[in-house]
Amino acid sequence: MTLQELIDRKQQLRYTDAYISEISGIPLPVVKRLLGGMSESPEPAVLEPTVPEPAVLLALERALAGEDHPQNVREPSSPLLSSYSNDRYDKEQSAYGFRADSEGRYPLLPFKQQGEYTAEDRDLLPDDVRTELIDGVLYDMASPSRIHQAILGELYIALRNCVATQERKCYVFQAPSDVWLFQDGKTILQPDLYIVCDNIMLGSDRQTSGGPSFVIEILSPSTRSKDIILKTYKYSQASVKEYWIVDPENKQIYTFRLDLHPDGSHQQNYSFTESIPIGISDGSCRVDFQKIYETLTASGLIPA
Repeated sequence: MTLQELIDRKQQLRYTDAYISEISGIPLPVVKRLLGGMSESPEPAVLEPTVPEPAVLLALERALAGEDHPQNVREPSSPLLSSYSNDRYDKEQSAYGFRADSEGRYPLLPFKQQGEYTAEDRDLLPDDVRTELIDGVLYDMASPSRIHQAILGELYIALRNCVATQERKCYVFQAPSDVWLFQDGKTILQPDLYIVCDNIMLGSDRQTSGGPSFVIEILSPSTRSKDIILKTYKYSQASVKEYWIVDPENKQIYTFRLDLHPDGSHQQNYSFTESIPIGISDGSCRVDFQKIYETLTASGLIPA
């Protein structure tokens, strides 16, 4: 469906922007920007010259398909996204993102709707409450599993060893570490792993400013949709060059060269038994996932 078809479909169903945001997982400000506001007597929306990335368009299509129009949902071109059935996608929405109170507000913060929160609001939360802020929407971050932490630790060592062999001075960081993708104070992520090769991005001890050169996210049941759809979109917007998604459930690694294909349409898949080149290093740096996999299976954390 085209963007105009989505707008027409929204008006046909008389869905509000807030409801579309809830069932699609796309932050409310993004839905408003792409589909326009909803009034009692809907008028044609005024479009900004913005074309949504395929993953965002897919999420909106699924939300607006409606039970009476299942034919409107087409299979995405991305092999990763095409593995998601409608049923699985719908089930994930119940766990997707941060759930505030019935009014969409976080009880510990000022009286605001989701989509209106800022970095200043987020700083009011207790230090032991981990959240990400995306387009003014707060997402609660559950404690990672043992498998997640084990993969994170092994990947950190592998990336640090890779970086040490390079002439250019780069730094490897792991979560929890705040990355301010933009300067609007509305989007602050905590990637599982990221590499920074520009010292100017390293401001205070508490934050990195701008899009890192390289980012890895490790999927968990509560973050799959956010990491696959929303974060691919935001990292592309922030000029992240390369993005990897590690999927422990399916023992797969999905890699995206966002500097070459900003829409995330070009995806390469690897198994846990392969050595994977870091694209932005022109192949001089690789992550031997076979070695990581053997370590994890020997410890019993991942079944062989």
